[in-house]
Amino acid sequence: MINNKKINNKIKGYLLKKIFIIIGFLLSLNIYVGAFTSDDILKAPGVRAVGMGGAFCAVSDDFSSFFWNPGGIILSERTNINLFYDFIFKGQQLNYGGNYTHILPDNMAIAISFLHNTYSQSTFENNSLVLSYSTYLDEKKLISGGVNLKFINNYFRGYEINGNATGIDMGFLYFPEILEKKIRFGLLIQDIDTTISWNNNVKEKIPILFKIGSVLKPDDSFNVALDIDIINYGSKKNDKRALHFGIEKWFLSKVIGNFGFRTGINLKEATSPFYKLTFGFSYGRENFIFNYVYIPDFDYLNETHKIDFSYLLGEKVKAVYKEELIEAKVKPEELEAVLKIIADKFKRTEISFSSKYFSPNKDGINDRISFIIRNYPVDIKNTKWIFKILDKNKKVIKEESRIELPKAEIIWDGRLPDGGVAKDGDYEVLFSVYYNDKEIYKTVKVITVDLTPPVFDQKIFPKIFAPVENSNIKNLRILITSKYRDIDAWILLIKDEAGHIVRKFSGSGFPDKLIWDGKDALDNTIKDGKYRINLTMRDFAGNEYNLSELFTVDTYITFIKVDLRNRIFKIGKNSVNFLFDFREPEKIKKFDLEILDEKKNIIKSFRNKGAGVKVIKWDGSDERNEYQREGSFYRYNLLVTQKNEIVVKKEGVFQSAFPEFTEVGLQLTLAAIDFSDKSKEIQVDEYTYLNQGAEALKKYAKNYLLFIKGYATDFEGNSDKNLELSQQRVLAVKYYMVKYEDIPEENIYINAYGDGKYFDSISKEEIAKSGRRVELELITK
Repeated sequence: MINNKKINNKIKGYLLKKIFIIIGFLLSLNIYVGAFTSDDILKAPGVRAVGMGGAFCAVSDDFSSFFWNPGGIILSERTNINLFYDFIFKGQQLNYGGNYTHILPDNMAIAISFLHNTYSQSTFENNSLVLSYSTYLDEKKLISGGVNLKFINNYFRGYEINGNATGIDMGFLYFPEILEKKIRFGLLIQDIDTTISWNNNVKEKIPILFKIGSVLKPDDSFNVALDIDIINYGSKKNDKRALHFGIEKWFLSKVIGNFGFRTGINLKEATSPFYKLTFGFSYGRENFIFNYVYIPDFDYLNETHKIDFSYLLGEKVKAVYKEELIEAKVKPEELEAVLKIIADKFKRTEISFSSKYFSPNKDGINDRISFIIRNYPVDIKNTKWIFKILDKNKKVIKEESRIELPKAEIIWDGRLPDGGVAKDGDYEVLFSVYYNDKEIYKTVKVITVDLTPPVFDQKIFPKIFAPVENSNIKNLRILITSKYRDIDAWILLIKDEAGHIVRKFSGSGFPDKLIWDGKDALDNTIKDGKYRINLTMRDFAGNEYNLSELFTVDTYITFIKVDLRNRIFKIGKNSVNFLFDFREPEKIKKFDLEILDEKKNIIKSFRNKGAGVKVIKWDGSDERNEYQREGSFYRYNLLVTQKNEIVVKKEGVFQSAFPEFTEVGLQLTLAAIDFSDKSKEIQVDEYTYLNQGAEALKKYAKNYLLFIKGYATDFEGNSDKNLELSQQRVLAVKYYMVKYEDIPEENIYINAYGDGKYFDSISKEEIAKSGRRVELELITK
């Protein structure tokens, strides 16, 4: 029978331990926690923690919790003995020590730890003894807390100098009931009001460490952790900060043992370098774990190696504390107290499943779902558990029950009692535990059966695609629409005509739009030809849907030619004619013709013309049908857009002729400016002639016009280039006369002759004489 006094003592002990931790936490709030940064990971015990770059405050589930967060000591499921050894900077510093962690009944744990530090190039040594206690602070086990009492002794070998200190650490873990408890948070306050008292009457204040951490646990074998630290030195120094990030993955096997791999980075200001990389490895069996971490060489200090070894004795020790609480019969007046104690044992029990979504369609992907029952108390007898799956109408479609311990795994393949398959929808999973016909534990989960593939539509644009620089559309766009937005993963394959994969993309979530730049896996632009895209999307239940579509890669550029008739024309009397030759008009989508003035402003445009247009005439008028000024240069741009969206550009120059004057007074050449071969830049020694000509204009001439004529024979056999170069030379002279000599622009007329090919009125002798020259001619009226 159950002893009432024993039960009352348990309840009192439960309350006392809660009060102890709460008082300690309130005392810690009086300490100023302005900022913090974690202790250097080189000095820290715990190989797993160091292997994760020091991101361990919220993980804290092994013996090193006494250092990283004493609130995590309670997470140790078995009593354990631990040894650790650190070989820092190839032996320049040695750390070693041990730990014993003991699991107590009523969700309590204690630990004792010893650390010794020594240095090869110093007589300084350090010893620390740490006593730790941890428990849960609430009945739901959402918050755990822990406290360290530390005794520190520092001394110098060979000298009668030593210092002693007593310190307190406090740590807390929070297990929120979100994301199926796959995330938790940690808080550490280290070295609370700790001062080293040296025997030479010197007192040294140890800075307060304040550390906050979080960890995401997608499953029990995977940890992704982040810690933020700041250390507060008081008013004499600025706070120092650090950031820790780590990843850990375990591979579990009952045959060959458990393997763990981890890596991390520690970013810490005011150090050189400001980061440390870490890499770790673990091997474990049922009763032991071996851990190793490697920290690469940095700042010429050599690499660091750390090892630790843990031996687990949990089951043997727990057997000492097994309580025969449950007997065949319990007195009614004792039942309520007994149920309370038993229910407390089940607070960490939970049921997890392999996937929330599954599709029992026998395609080999998520065809069944497995349920794992974790942390079921092994020291409770005569309990009965019931597992049920209910449909939306609360009808039981699967049920299992058993006395004592549950199965390690319960599997459902989606089959109904009548042999059919469950339909799409949500199903309720109920797991209950009973003692003496009283429900002491219950949890409810929801799973989803989904047999419907995620049907979607896709559109690709354009169907003819040219991934080159001069294309209007350099990327292929794939637009996806669907009412099924819950997509687990997608794969996009781009294949050539032979079915070879030239590029593969994959991702998670629903992709509204995918873009491809026409490059293969080696970042080379693919060749012309026909290609196919295959897009597959898979939902969380494992259902897949595929779509395929053809497109063409075409970078071919067709033959395009433009000829000018009347390259030198009289504005208002005749026009310049543009003659177009499109050898393959079926490949042309449209073309635009732009007329630009000497400042490259568009003055007339002819847009969206088809390949059937062979001639365009321009009479010298602008968009408002106003004629341009005579004696000016013009540039044309022909922009041809092919059906593959490649834009082909052709350009050239032409000009309007000088105006005709009926009355001419004085006609005089003021200056002749020579240019270097193929150059449009005015030579330095030619500015004197320009200045003299400008001075003569301003001093002696009235009602004058200034004609600037340019010549170029620099490009033998290329009249177009010669004409354009002569125009550039004329514009350079005109710019100088207007900008620096204040000659009115309206008094200046310009003309370029090039090599004379396009002019009947100029002799070959005059061209040969002028060569690479610009002439300034004065005419008075």
